[in-house]
Amino acid sequence: MSQDIHFSQFNQMPMNVSPAKTGLFDSEYLSSTYRFNAGYRQQWRSVASENFASPKPYATFFASIDKNLGGLNILGRDLLGLGFSFYKDHAGDINLAQSQANIALAYHKALNNTQTQFLTLGFNANFNQKTFNKLGTFDKQWNGNNYDKNLASGEGFNDYQINYLDFGLGLGYWLNIPNGTKLYSAANVQHLNKPSQNFVQSNNNTKLAYLWTGNLEIVQSINEKYFYVPSFIFIKQSSAKAFTLSQQIRIKSNMANYHQFGVGARFNSNYQYNTATDATILYYKYSYEKINLGLSYDFNISNLTTASQYLGAFEFSLQYYFGNDSNPKNKHHRSRLECPKHDPVKNKALKLF
Repeated sequence: MSQDIHFSQFNQMPMNVSPAKTGLFDSEYLSSTYRFNAGYRQQWRSVASENFASPKPYATFFASIDKNLGGLNILGRDLLGLGFSFYKDHAGDINLAQSQANIALAYHKALNNTQTQFLTLGFNANFNQKTFNKLGTFDKQWNGNNYDKNLASGEGFNDYQINYLDFGLGLGYWLNIPNGTKLYSAANVQHLNKPSQNFVQSNNNTKLAYLWTGNLEIVQSINEKYFYVPSFIFIKQSSAKAFTLSQQIRIKSNMANYHQFGVGARFNSNYQYNTATDATILYYKYSYEKINLGLSYDFNISNLTTASQYLGAFEFSLQYYFGNDSNPKNKHHRSRLECPKHDPVKNKALKLF
């Protein structure tokens, strides 16, 4: 699980959840044909470091852009999504860093003539790079009182940088009933090729285990102003599991804008311990026309609270929809109905003398 990034605002980073979500937008954004997403997460700033004067927080940055190619005649009512994403993650005193560049393609099969239901299949290919600071400290450099960088580390590193390719596959279902229920679900498996990633000299290749993801988000109308928005994401890699649950309320201020508040919780387990609550989460989201801004904070309530002092992770997200409003290419996004044109010649009444 430590090999892959995660966000508490997982619904704000759809391409990070599954390639099946690529290019499938919420229809309330009308003729917008592009979607830009960005997220930043910082955690463990409150945890002191033995090796540095100030704590070294873990930081993750993610950005993506995807497009709906629904205007192609060959697709009929079906849709095609194309997207690109990038993330960079820094962790710990040795500054273990991972960067990934991703391309994703998804086919969305319309299940009815009104395009309110889609079955989706997505594929992504990823280029990954991992590095770490060779000046970091290791177990054999502990002298009994503190870490001594002058002692030999005892590690036989081949290199301080590794590169590898990685592939993933996703499946999803999308439902959008006008003025009613919206449902977005996706499943995903990453590391299909089980790429090798060894920093040390060893005959045993350290291969990434399959990463399985399941995700569901529902937007249920209570009335014209209030909406109930539950969602969850489940992640499993080898013996490690994580489950994040979110319960939020959306309050519309008008047809285009809304505020959204909520709480969540994350549960973790691995080979060392059974399922335990890792964090409670507070959420806030503001939507203004085609821009969504999200804030969240994780309060750590695991067995690390002595070090964390219950402080965990801060997260910020941005989502922006844009496109050619005057000439919508995306049939999935409904444009306004045009009034029939009046021809003053053909509709001219006969004049009697």
